[in-house]
Amino acid sequence: MKPIFFLALVFLAFTVANVRAEDSDGAGPRITVFRAYGMVRNFFSNDPLGQKIGLQLRELGEIALELRKRLRQRLGSYLKELQKEN
Repeated sequence: MKPIFFLALVFLAFTVANVRAEDSDGAGPRITVFRAYGMVRNFFSNDPLGQKIGLQLRELGEIALELRKRLRQRLGSYLKELQKEN
């Protein structure tokens, strides 16, 4: 699972769990979720710390893809060796 997808799910669960507590101005849950989404999006696009976190998450994704590629190559070579032995 991609890290950003996991973070989005955690954020959504947190927002839904706290909708009633934050619903003091009469806005519905949809408005509250959109506001929270906007705040998070603003954090990752405008805040320097958010930009650094976003950059690190992208780098982590690239590392995960490279790791997956290498593991699949090793597994493929191992399976070819097993087929040659049989």
